[in-house]
Amino acid sequence: MASNAFTATNIAPYIPEMWSLKVKAAYENALVIASHCDRQYQEELKYGDTLNVPNLSNFGGAQTVNLTADLTLYEIVQNTTQIIVNYQWYQAVGEGWNEMVQDRPDFLNKALTKCAYDVARILDDTVADLVNSLTTNTIGTEGNALTVDTFIGAYEGLNENNVPDNDRVWILDPESVTDILGTDYFVRMDYVPESIHKSGFQGRQILGAPVYMTNNLNVINSSYHAAIYFQKEWVAIISQVSPVIDTFHWPEKFTDVTRVRSLVGLAQMREPSACWIKTRS
Repeated sequence: MASNAFTATNIAPYIPEMWSLKVKAAYENALVIASHCDRQYQEELKYGDTLNVPNLSNFGGAQTVNLTADLTLYEIVQNTTQIIVNYQWYQAVGEGWNEMVQDRPDFLNKALTKCAYDVARILDDTVADLVNSLTTNTIGTEGNALTVDTFIGAYEGLNENNVPDNDRVWILDPESVTDILGTDYFVRMDYVPESIHKSGFQGRQILGAPVYMTNNLNVINSSYHAAIYFQKEWVAIISQVSPVIDTFHWPEKFTDVTRVRSLVGLAQMREPSACWIKTRS
């Protein structure tokens, strides 16, 4: 006669496996580039696919008054910048009718947030792709750590182009934040308030502009991130239709579908308002 307790294997039919109603979702990249771009033109394109934005140039300086001569009227060609709404993005997932009835937690409901993230991320990616096309302002050397001089040089570049002080931001990769954490100028309390050991770099500013960290920067030459310092008027974005969320039944497939889609246009409006920062990694 057995003298030992039932083994876990033999009693397995009596030990249920439970499914949590909480879902462990994958971490997402911080999407901070597009959110700091210019949206002032958004309300002007109610229909159509192109918004023509007239440019107003400086007139070249005032003239000396001559009481014996006619007025000389200044004239120069005024150009136009176009914002074309030509990006259509979507993400969709489907679930069979049987599984939709039986599943717990609700897969389609949880998947909706990831669909929205994918649509938001592709907009952020598209703006990030513009960084390495900048030619007016570039600073740093690929493979080299960022230094105080790198940041001061970027700051000087925008100042020399008369870029407004307001609405400037630094968008950096994690390795670049590591670089500045090892530099006294950015972390010592005689330079900046509060201790870096207390609150990290979150919410800090460099030369009057907040610093944001993301893994969503464009990668150059397979390994170097294209970080950026810019003022919001560098790029204008028009979301002609706010991201649309819809759920519908696909009867031929006995499937319910959740979808997020968007219709967006963007244009680089002021290249001198941005500086491409070349990073070490």
